[in-house]
Amino acid sequence: MSTTGETRLVWQDKDNPLIWYAKSDTYGQPPYTMDLGNFNANGECPCPDCQIARRKRLREGFGPDDTTRCKHLKRARSAFVDKIILEYIQRRRARNPNKNQRPNAPHNEEDGSYE
Repeated sequence: MSTTGETRLVWQDKDNPLIWYAKSDTYGQPPYTMDLGNFNANGECPCPDCQIARRKRLREGFGPDDTTRCKHLKRARSAFVDKIILEYIQRRRARNPNKNQRPNAPHNEEDGSYE
């Protein structure tokens, strides 16, 4: 997961990769449970913004589209994409440890690091 402050506010379910949780900005409120696969991959969040302001567009079938997503869904999707990209890079490196991971980037031939 990304180390940015925003994505630390969300975490993924252990059993279902499309279920994420987000801290509520309201003190004492339990975290929101989101499903990133609902509404044509727009995702669904029980926060008031998503339920009141964005629900109509979701029901009309918009998406995937950031205008139908609350900040919690945007954070979760960003963290999910970061996780997928990092896992992909790790798998690629494991399969091809001697391959250049960034073909157009200048790198040190001795240790394989990039500038």
